[in-house]
Amino acid sequence: DSGSAVVALTNDRDTSYFGEIGIGTPPQKFTVIFDTGSSVLWVPSSKAHSMYESSGSSTYKEQDFIEATDETDNVFLHRLFDGILGLSFQTISVPVWYNMLNQGLVKRFSFWLNRNVDEEEGGELVFGGLDPNHFRGDHTYVPVTYQYYWQFGIGDVLIGDKSTGFCAPGCQAFADSGTSLLSGPTAIVTQINHAIGANSEELNVFGLTPEQYILKGEATQCISGFTAMDATLLGPLWILGDVFMRPYHTVFDYGNLLVGFAEAA
Repeated sequence: DSGSAVVALTNDRDTSYFGEIGIGTPPQKFTVIFDTGSSVLWVPSSKAHSMYESSGSSTYKEQDFIEATDETDNVFLHRLFDGILGLSFQTISVPVWYNMLNQGLVKRFSFWLNRNVDEEEGGELVFGGLDPNHFRGDHTYVPVTYQYYWQFGIGDVLIGDKSTGFCAPGCQAFADSGTSLLSGPTAIVTQINHAIGANSEELNVFGLTPEQYILKGEATQCISGFTAMDATLLGPLWILGDVFMRPYHTVFDYGNLLVGFAEAA
């Protein structure tokens, strides 16, 4: 789209995707995960990573933030990225990207995550539009049900071509670019982890093949991309992390409060 900005992403072994941002004037460069499951910008000071120097920026006071001067854990010490940039709603906290919204620069953004770790192009984040080279067909859009995360309702979960019936009373889900795996209720995830695979050709049913949800560990090891999670205040909840977002190009439309999915290309 015209007026859009593209951020190239690096794929770290299918566990995280990150790209470069600049903070301050002149910009100081950092590598961050663009996280739709949070709203805060974290840039930790560490000798092993980039360090933000407030005195080196003429726009230091343009946005409120908190600075921690002493930490007891090496949160990002052994990571390839410096921090996290949240892309969720201001219900959690006012995210940096709301500045772009308020200036009328962007009303939506989209993710393409490359599963092939051997390719140079790890993925792509487009602010202000979507890249037609990275999806097939039309997106299926669902309305945001609660402006906390990019949350929406789902009607059913199928294993193979059979309904589990678990979400008949209603389930919630949200697309989370900052989560590596796909999380869901233990009762269903246990069934999935014992099944061979799941796929369907029905309209608006998003299938996952075994190749898409099994992660490669050591040479003789495969790791399930599904993890169990229960007892949320929101009821039965699915977190559709990178395992889901790799096969499905995902659009986050703030202007219309929609989330869209199309087959990734």
